[in-house]
Amino acid sequence: MIGYFEDLAGQFTNPVTAIAQILGFVPLGLSWFIFRARSRRGSIALKSVSDGFSAVHFFMLNQWTGCVINCINTVRGVLFSQKGRRKWASGIYLPIGFCLVTAVFSALSWTGYESLLPMIGSCLAVIGYWQTSPKSLRRFNFAGIFLWLIYGFITLSVPTVVGNIISLSSITVSEIRDAKAAKKEQKNA
Repeated sequence: MIGYFEDLAGQFTNPVTAIAQILGFVPLGLSWFIFRARSRRGSIALKSVSDGFSAVHFFMLNQWTGCVINCINTVRGVLFSQKGRRKWASGIYLPIGFCLVTAVFSALSWTGYESLLPMIGSCLAVIGYWQTSPKSLRRFNFAGIFLWLIYGFITLSVPTVVGNIISLSSITVSEIRDAKAAKKEQKNA
């Protein structure tokens, strides 16, 4: 355990990895707001920006699986935001395609079994972001984010760990908010 924290502290002694860690805090700040958005499109837009910053973060840490998957996720967000607005963005082939692309690029950037965590997590997010219900979006993402949290611990990515803890907290708070609202609505009916 001490070795882990020594390696983690070493991240801040190298200028490149220190900048990467600092840059990784941008998605951390956004993570509180992503799942607090009441609309699917709002959540997806914030997540796309967050994923773009995360791609640069993992690139600078030489963590290729995390970098590639976050690049894919950025494009995914842009395309998924068009669901319901554009016919080409509403077919089931889009989420299936993103899961396949995520799996292929995870295999190409394979660094060991830890590469399965962001791959599966991102596929769960694909399913979540494809949902029209914000509740379903949050629930699928909760499982996916948990896998990314484990990946963050393994890759010594402080912002990923902290950001995913914030995202999991945000989802939990939003679920509680919605449950209270539904209970209040039911009581008033």
